[in-house]
Amino acid sequence: MENKSYRQHENRKEFIERAIQERIEVILGENREVSREFYREGDRIMKGLDSGTARKFEDFLSEYQLFSGKENRLIYLGGLKDGLRLGAMAFTERDNDQEEE
Repeated sequence: MENKSYRQHENRKEFIERAIQERIEVILGENREVSREFYREGDRIMKGLDSGTARKFEDFLSEYQLFSGKENRLIYLGGLKDGLRLGAMAFTERDNDQEEE
């Protein structure tokens, strides 16, 4: 039986998503302590709320996080596509200039 890497079966969208996730992990890894303190502070705030208010706030935060995440993903992917397009244009222009020499 042939042992193939899962990456060989990725389509373009899956590759982009994996690349983004891996980059996010690298970025967040550089700021883990700041993130931990942020979440610890959030936990302290939530513990100070009554259960009904805490539940409503958790529901709101969950929806907010999903909505914000979708927006951020669209912005990030748009920027990534723009960067790739500009990079391709720059390399094409460079190659054209080299052919003219």
